[in-house]
Amino acid sequence: EEALDLAAFSRRLLARLPDIPLLHDLVAAVDACEQQLLHQLLAKLQSNIQLPACLQVIGLLRRLGRHTDAELRLEFLHCRDAWLQASIEESRSAAASSANSYSHLCKFTDLIRMHMFEIVTQYRAIFLDFNSLQEDQASEEGGLLYGWAHGRLTHYLAVLSKGLPNLKEGNQIASVLDKAMYCGAYLGREGLDFRGCLAPPFESRVLGLLQAGLAAAHSAFEAALHSHLMTPMPPALKSRYEEASDSVGGALHPP
Repeated sequence: EEALDLAAFSRRLLARLPDIPLLHDLVAAVDACEQQLLHQLLAKLQSNIQLPACLQVIGLLRRLGRHTDAELRLEFLHCRDAWLQASIEESRSAAASSANSYSHLCKFTDLIRMHMFEIVTQYRAIFLDFNSLQEDQASEEGGLLYGWAHGRLTHYLAVLSKGLPNLKEGNQIASVLDKAMYCGAYLGREGLDFRGCLAPPFESRVLGLLQAGLAAAHSAFEAALHSHLMTPMPPALKSRYEEASDSVGGALHPP
């Protein structure tokens, strides 16, 4: 804030004394420092910071005056989305090293639940007039915030659909479903309940798992039948069978 105060003072001084070359050089140096400060503030938005720090950063960005209000909203979502994506990439790298799709889907779901809720909460706290006309006109889907959330949740469902076929056990599928349902209910407090979209990928995976199990059972049963040896009837039993057949005047048939 002191740096911004000094920058404002140098510009006022230049406006009063425009004929002094030294002041022009001073203002140029101040502009360069402000540009560096802008990059630092945007980088801070891309880190794991809480709401008070976000409020401070946005306040400084507003004082810099480099963005309109709509541009500032978009820049905030862009920076926080970069932080979320970095967390997802880190989780993906850890899952790739362990080659465990179940762990990856569980961790990915937890990240979406916690970080998306935090981003939406921060956005609403900073831009209190998110239902303003300007916000509604920014996107046909209901504004910048919900346009961003829609894209993120669409990507989450795509990752879920791609990862579910790698789960081979029913208890793992049930566990991921529980986490996804909880995530949808949690985000539903901010109007982002997506639980209705979970049925198709999970139904498809459970049906595939059931079909694979039935096919394996059928193959095992066929193999057992082919491997079974048909032994001839013992002579004593065969003679008794023939005597019984003759006594009834024909061949014996099962009931």
